Amino acid sequence: TVLGIVLSQSDRLVLGRLLPLEQLGYYTVAVTLAAAIGRTVGPVITAVFPRLTSTYAAEDGVQMRETYSRSARIVDFVVAPVGVGLALFAYDVLHVCIWSAEVASRAHLSLSLLALGYMLNSMSHLATTVQYAAGKVRLLLIYGIVSLVVFVPLLYLAVTRWGIAGAAGCWLVLNIVSYLVLPALTHRHIFRSSAHEIPALAGLRFVLESLLLLGSARLLGEAIGATAVVNLLLAALATCLYVAIHYWRRRDEVHRALQSLWQARTARLT
Repeated sequence: TVLGIVLSQSDRLVLGRLLPLEQLGYYTVAVTLAAAIGRTVGPVITAVFPRLTSTYAAEDGVQMRETYSRSARIVDFVVAPVGVGLALFAYDVLHVCIWSAEVASRAHLSLSLLALGYMLNSMSHLATTVQYAAGKVRLLLIYGIVSLVVFVPLLYLAVTRWGIAGAAGCWLVLNIVSYLVLPALTHRHIFRSSAHEIPALAGLRFVLESLLLLGSARLLGEAIGATAVVNLLLAALATCLYVAIHYWRRRDEVHRALQSLWQARTARLT
């Protein structure tokens, strides 16, 4: 927990010492918006953690992995369009939320990089939760120490050269590595998977689909010279199309899940 706090706050600490307060303000605006992506994961983690713990205690590895895989798909499905959309429409989001063209122009690149970083952070968070549920935090501790030792000097150099965009880029690089390493550690040491398995590929499918749809919306907005509000409406339509496509593919599974939830709710009320 301490390592996580230090890693997540180190960019602002370095920025506060190296750059004017005005630059730190632009960066803080970008972080505040991008960090909202992580809040979408909280309800899933809260719901699934007791199940992961109980299945591990019962030595039911099959059920534990099934719970993890299903929950990871939910997280990836929700987080991918939010992260990609915020990255592609960063200027428009800032302009609409802050109503300042200056803030939008100075902070949108940082917001784009931070959004992708927080997206990958959220997509790898469930793998960390599995290690907590299994009570095996030694690997997480080692990874956190190594990340801190490498990240802070890299952050210092990047901020010195590229300013707030350098700090955001470092955060993205850190989370790219985390997204590749943490799920792999979980599959290797908790689920005893093959060393050739690459769990990160499962989530990238949702990212690519989001990129295709939202990228098309971004290009359409540029082609017609759309305002920030119209661009965000196009992004919303693309996101609705993304949801509709996935619903059509898995409508039977969704219906069963909704039916199960309704039956459980009815049983509690009776």
